[in-house]
Amino acid sequence: MAEFNEVKTPDMDEPWDGQGLAPGARVAMLALAGAALAIAVPYLVTPLMPADSEAREIVSDYRVWVSDDPAPFSKMFRTSRPDEEELVAEVVGEHVTIGGVGADGEVDVPLTPSLVIDTPAPARAPAPEPVPVPAPVPDTTSTPDTAPDTAPAPAPDTAPAPAPPAPPNPLTRIHIPASSYEGLEVFIEDPAGALRHFYRKLARVALEEEGVVARISHFGDSAIAADGMPSATRRLLQRTFGDGGHGYSLAAASNNWYRRKDIEWSSRGFSTEVFISDQSPDGRYGFGGTAAIGYQGARASWRTVSGPEGTVGTKLSRLRVPYLAHKGGGRLALFVDGEEKLVIDTAADDKEDRVAEIEVPDGPHTFELRNVGGGKTKVYGAILERAAGVVVDGLGTIGARDTRWLNVDKDHMKWAFASRETDLAVFMYGGNQLEDKVTMERYERSLTEVVQRWKAALDGRSCLLMSPIDHGERRRGRVRTVERQVEIMAVQKKVALAEGCAWFSLYEAMGGDGAIGKWHEAGLAEGDLAHPTAKGAVVLGQIFFKALMKGFSDYLAAETASQ
Repeated sequence: MAEFNEVKTPDMDEPWDGQGLAPGARVAMLALAGAALAIAVPYLVTPLMPADSEAREIVSDYRVWVSDDPAPFSKMFRTSRPDEEELVAEVVGEHVTIGGVGADGEVDVPLTPSLVIDTPAPARAPAPEPVPVPAPVPDTTSTPDTAPDTAPAPAPDTAPAPAPPAPPNPLTRIHIPASSYEGLEVFIEDPAGALRHFYRKLARVALEEEGVVARISHFGDSAIAADGMPSATRRLLQRTFGDGGHGYSLAAASNNWYRRKDIEWSSRGFSTEVFISDQSPDGRYGFGGTAAIGYQGARASWRTVSGPEGTVGTKLSRLRVPYLAHKGGGRLALFVDGEEKLVIDTAADDKEDRVAEIEVPDGPHTFELRNVGGGKTKVYGAILERAAGVVVDGLGTIGARDTRWLNVDKDHMKWAFASRETDLAVFMYGGNQLEDKVTMERYERSLTEVVQRWKAALDGRSCLLMSPIDHGERRRGRVRTVERQVEIMAVQKKVALAEGCAWFSLYEAMGGDGAIGKWHEAGLAEGDLAHPTAKGAVVLGQIFFKALMKGFSDYLAAETASQ
């Protein structure tokens, strides 16, 4: 039998250091060893550093995996992708739903039964008045000698009529089902009762008082410029309380990202002055922050929409046009359904803010505004409403910051807010400040001044500051909230509550730190981790609607507690 004996070579008894391997393999092994060392260093060094040191936090971020991360490579072995509904449920809770896509390609908001109004009880018949008892007639047949020693008993007093029952508090007729805010875990903070004015007006609308409109004006930046989130809130509120019309619309926009929903809007021939750029020499920008400057031929139009039963935006009955009268001003013609109804001469010796108004029978209409000559006109926008219901203005401006409101003339701001008669002003800014280098101390001073101006212009009406949506950045393969956003929101909340406004953290309602990453995975946020998609905007609008319903329900409970 053949034997296989080991053949000894000169290096058999010497330590092996890679002899015989190709140069590339040696380099690869060294690289792997270096990578392993680099991975190990953060784990070895972090426990040796002070627990509250900034350096420890920086070093710990370089750990490739920590206990709350998904298992390494787990996403590579997923056998199926959750459908969109499952992802949405994970992000915003199983009770928040996404509407379907309608025939026009836009995301619709489902109709939620959110209001029950009891039928008033029949009036009670008044209690019969008591019959007075006549006083007894004294006996005149007795003589002084036989007169009684005591005087006759006085006549009994007439029994007092019982007080009529106090009329029932009409607020007890309004019921907000808990399903209207089911799943909501973050609520509006309102220790000063800043929203009481709005809730009172909303209650009057719910009780169907004639001619009462509850108005919400939602200001913000690019997150709402396309009217996504405001339109979702608008549809839910109007289907619940009544369609009060589209609300405030610009006559012209400074960019192509401005959109209108629940109304068809077009504009041409105008230039603009925008408050964020400090373009107006006199600080007059109108309620929406963008004024339309036009000469002969400039025009804008608004048309009601059509759709199945339950569609909002199908009827209007009133057009109001705020504008500037000034020296050399031109003429503005207002058309209704193609027919000229009013011509406004905007020429005046001195500058003066004014409002023109047209009322028409409630129904489908087309309104058009034209410069018909005579000089330059400055139009702040158009207000499209009905006689009763709820209105939600979407007032987003690309690139806006809350502190840019300091560019607006204070007296003009008071006029703009007073002429709009908004009941609840919502201010949602902060995303664009993430790139600014302003210190938080300076930001707090500027924001305080701005909020004080808003409050003065609102003159007792409701004010709410809302956080920006979550803005994310990728760190260590994970999406985390931009650190500066947390600092900005802390200042916003502090100033809001100190100045008597309410506060709502949309950031927390979305899920808090890094939530925008999950929203992106669910198709609710764009890849820039800073803007919602069309469907994401619907969910944001639903969240705000739920927050308002919870606040309104609490208000009703407090107001009727003594009944």
